[in-house]
Formats: sequence, structure tokens, C-alpha cells
Amino acid sequence: FFHSSFLGMFYSWNALWSSAVLSTTLVFVCSARGYYFLGYTMCALEAAMGAVAGLVTSWSLAMLSLERYLVICKPFGAFKFGSSHAAGAVVFTWFMGVGCASPPFFGWSRYIPEGLGCACGPDWYTNDQELGTTSYMYFLLITCFCMPLSIIIFSYSQLLGALRAVAAQQAESASTQKAEKEVSRMIIVMVGSFVTCYAPYALTGLWFANSPEVNKDYRLVTIPAFFSKSSCVYNPLIYAFMNKQVRTNAPTEMRDMNSDTERLAPVSIRGPEAVMQPSKPRRGTRRLLCRVTAADLVPL
Repeated sequence: FFHSSFLGMFYSWNALWSSAVLSTTLVFVCSARGYYFLGYTMCALEAAMGAVAGLVTSWSLAMLSLERYLVICKPFGAFKFGSSHAAGAVVFTWFMGVGCASPPFFGWSRYIPEGLGCACGPDWYTNDQELGTTSYMYFLLITCFCMPLSIIIFSYSQLLGALRAVAAQQAESASTQKAEKEVSRMIIVMVGSFVTCYAPYALTGLWFANSPEVNKDYRLVTIPAFFSKSSCVYNPLIYAFMNKQVRTNAPTEMRDMNSDTERLAPVSIRGPEAVMQPSKPRRGTRRLLCRVTAADLVPL
């Protein structure tokens, strides 16, 4: 239980706070005024914070899915994922965020007001050859969207395959079949929300980079910004409030986060989150190296 709640919250709080604190506060204030009134320096800083928040969020969700894959499917054998690994993964997400958002301060692309002029972001739509805005757009497309999405799809597809293999061995168990449907639904929701939040930026950036100037409507730049910032709403709902374990145990875990983890007793989970132990494998069936639970697959 400690692993599925504490380590999961490492990633969820990392993603939620990076989005809420860095990418929404100044945007809200400027939107209330109707225009960006804080000057170029604050525009660049606000855009950089928004870019860091988006990268940290996307990579946090990717690291969470990878951690689930490593813990449950055990591709490296008896590998124990501890709090130090989780802390290292969080540091990695911030390294990626800060590292990928810094180039505009050193001459590769730039930060400018975007859309309706109430927020700032990377210049990914003017095709300024001197500043290399198009190449930087492709760089962000790969690091902020394609790479995290590939990790998420791979990890959850492996988890879903493991779950279905266990469910096939326990076809007579109603709780196992119900858990399979629940986890499948949650995986679809998690991948779908990621694509919903970040695909509009990716698609709009590709369109602006490859369209003639006469066909561009710069008001459309506002639309992907709204989608990406909506992750502040989607992520808490999906990774926290939709998970029964977190709703029940998060207050206690937050109080005991710095206490000795050995004092935590195992929690028995019933119903759709019942532990699905692989039964004795049939002839010709690969034996799974993991216990798969609905709570394991969606631990946040």
C-alpha cells in the first residue's frame, strides 16, 4: 500500500503543483485585465514557467506509467522501486522542463504574447528563420509530446496485456473481470486526457509551420493554450479524485510521509480492486511475474 499511494503521490503532486502554480496564476490576472500588461521581461518569464509546467506535467505522467510498468510487469526481475527512485524521477522531470524551456533565453526562438494577447508562450507560429522558431517548435513537439506519449502508450499497453492474461486465467472470477474492465477504462481515460491536453498544440504547431502566411489565423493560437492549461482540471480528477485509495488514505499518508515506512500495515482491498493472483499457469501459458490489481495500475 505504501508503494501505490506514497510513490504515486510523488508524481501526482509534482504534476499538479507544477501546472497550478507555474502556468495559471499570471494568465488569470492578465485575462482579468483583458491584455498582457506586465511587459516583455515578465512575458518571457511567464511563458518559460508555463513551458516548464507543461513539460514537468507531461513527463511526470510518463514517469508514473513507466514506474507502474517496472513494478508490476518486472521486466528487470526483482527490482524494488523505492522512494529514492521516485525522487530521482521527479528531479528528472524538472531537469527536462527547465532544460527544454531555457533555449529562448539564449537565442533559439523567443517568448512572445500569443493568441488573444493575455498570455505568453514560445514563438512556434511566425516561422522566423533567423531565430529558428520552427526548429524549436519541432524540438518541443518531440520532447514535450511524442516522447512522453510513447512511454505512456507502451507502459499502459504492457500493463493491460498483463492484466488480461491474469483475467484469462481467472475467467470464473467476477471480481477479476470487473477489475479488468475498470482498469481498461482508466487507461483509456488517462491516455485520452493526455492527448486531449497536448495534441492541439502539436497539431496547430505543425499546421502553422507548414502553411503559407495567408492561410494563418493567429486567433487560433489561443485554442491549444486553453487545452493544455485544462490539464490543471483533468489531472486532479483522473489521478486523485477518481481513485478511491487516494481519497481514503491521502490525509493519513500526508501526515505520516516522513515517518518510518515499516510501520505501515498492508491494506486488504476488496471488490473491483481485489488482488488478482495468477493461478497455476496452463500448459503453454507464460507465467506472469507480478500481482496485478486495479489499485496497482492506477495508484495515484
